[in-house]
Amino acid sequence: MNLAGWNPIREMSTLQNHFNRLFDDARHNMPVDDAISAWAPAADICENENELILQADLPGLDPKQIDIRVENNVLTIRGERHLERNFEGDTFHRIERSFGKFVRSFTLSTSVDGDKIRASYKNGVLTVTLPKAEQAKPKRIQIAAAAAMFLAVALLSLMFMPAVTLAAADETYVWNGELVALDQKAHTITVKSMVVGNALDEFKNFKPGDRVLLGWSGFDKYANAINHALRFDAGKKLENRFMFPAEFVAFDAPTRYATFKAQIPADGVAKIQSLKPGEWVTATSPHGASSENQPIVSIKPYVGSAAATN
Repeated sequence: MNLAGWNPIREMSTLQNHFNRLFDDARHNMPVDDAISAWAPAADICENENELILQADLPGLDPKQIDIRVENNVLTIRGERHLERNFEGDTFHRIERSFGKFVRSFTLSTSVDGDKIRASYKNGVLTVTLPKAEQAKPKRIQIAAAAAMFLAVALLSLMFMPAVTLAAADETYVWNGELVALDQKAHTITVKSMVVGNALDEFKNFKPGDRVLLGWSGFDKYANAINHALRFDAGKKLENRFMFPAEFVAFDAPTRYATFKAQIPADGVAKIQSLKPGEWVTATSPHGASSENQPIVSIKPYVGSAAATN
């Protein structure tokens, strides 16, 4: 029997295509956001009256190499699993186990007590227990008789009032990118981010300097990767979510990363001016028409960068 030689580039490309399709199908049902990483360990989150509990499958890792942080009510787990070549002299015909760096980020559904968070690792499973803050625990409130009567009258009044539409405040979302360059005088940043889905073909239609609309694959307030790239039309009102205009710089098809330039707030320059090219940033962008004039409303070093940890 003839064994076909292992082609790592073909295998990784096939794996990436499967992942892209799965992500596009499932992202609208996922209550979490993953930062860009080489692989994503599976995780479960449950909640009871007093705490949140997360369990993640992380076999083959040294617990000392797992970094767990909670910041702005977002739990982030990162680490790295190395490919160990224990069979010196042999030829690999298939490598299916995931390895490399990973980052998982989860938006917590309630406030937690950061001083009481605890973690354990047993049989390849990481367990993180996050006790709820006292103000987040449910409390039963008794309604006084007079208050109950007032509430009933107020509800009846509302039933017969004409409908009023309230304008909601502009929503925002966050995304991550690798720093390429920062122009402090012009207040512009050049970054590159992962590309998936239709954008893999759409980016081939642009040349450096073109004005483009970047559509992101996202859920709730978090975006993961660019999945659409359209030519910007100044005469057309921008109403889509997870989309903002930028200047196209380059697209690297083999690595599936697109480089683009966008305006940042003046106060954002000071926050990231210590970063070096290759370090990561976290940017906040508005949904809809607001993004035309200000595609990025705030920017800071990514939590894993040197500037963020110093």
